[in-house]
Amino acid sequence: MNNNRIYIFLLIIFTFVLLSYLLSLTGNVVQVERKEGIVMRVIDGDTIEINISGKIEKIRLLDVNTPETKEFYHDEAFDFLNRTIAGKVVYMEGEERDRYGRILGYVFYNENFINEQILENGYGHYFSYQDTGYTDEMKKAEEYAKENFSGIWQKSSDACSDCITIKDFDSGKGKDDCKAGMEFAIFYNKCDNACDLNRWSVKDSATHTYKFENVVIYNGKSIILSNGIGKDNETSLFWGNKGCASLWNDKGDALFLRDSDGKLVLYYEY
Repeated sequence: MNNNRIYIFLLIIFTFVLLSYLLSLTGNVVQVERKEGIVMRVIDGDTIEINISGKIEKIRLLDVNTPETKEFYHDEAFDFLNRTIAGKVVYMEGEERDRYGRILGYVFYNENFINEQILENGYGHYFSYQDTGYTDEMKKAEEYAKENFSGIWQKSSDACSDCITIKDFDSGKGKDDCKAGMEFAIFYNKCDNACDLNRWSVKDSATHTYKFENVVIYNGKSIILSNGIGKDNETSLFWGNKGCASLWNDKGDALFLRDSDGKLVLYYEY
């Protein structure tokens, strides 16, 4: 009898150890804490203030970047958040803070994933430098908006929108891209007519924006836009950003070329 008890005890210990080992191989399921709060204010299309247990916190919605003030579709992105969650009880996932002290988070309201809805409706574009548990669905949501030309993906109707292409691009990877001219995009006019780019703009995935002023690309010609400060001429322009002149992220970025109305002419991603 005693031997049987010892055998059963050892079997239980063995089973426990085996299960622990298998869990270590497959990974433990991590429960992400969701905090409840009331949306006190919508600041812009991707930033809100939430009252969490009596403390007001600024939340920067993760994986999305919406237009800045005065940019095309800024007001629509703001209005979407304002009418959807302002004054409502929401749930937020996230702990990490950015350099401005804002919590980086995912926001949910009535089982709706707000970050995903922003991308799906074209109120912003996907913006992240690392994968998360939501990466796949966020990218699918953005792809849906692209395919349907929704929001910020509305295609330009400018006569030159099908004429301008990117002939070459260099993010400056492997170079000292803090120096002017180490990063560049070459825009080419493939049509037979000249194209006036006045008030057209170039933007990266973050907030760097360049606006063309009195620039014409003649038929069959190119113009190069470089980082940093330099002397502009008819075929070469400089972004004008001071300090370290690096603009484009070496790990991956995107270029948006928009017409004078903010509509999309071309999108380049690497």
